[in-house]
Amino acid sequence: ANGENCIIMETTLENGYSSTDLSLIPLHAFQVTTRFGYYNGCDGAGADCRSLEC
Repeated sequence: ANGENCIIMETTLENGYSSTDLSLIPLHAFQVTTRFGYYNGCDGAGADCRSLEC
């Protein structure tokens, strides 16, 4: 339950500056598809990671 062997998603939400980072730093690994999106002002921004090459 410590997050090893999983992708990590870190998000910062601030007006005018929001960001999301998907991390595969060792000991983390791509295991499942991961998706995120922004709405209400940044519609369409985000990522749909279906493989390690995301």
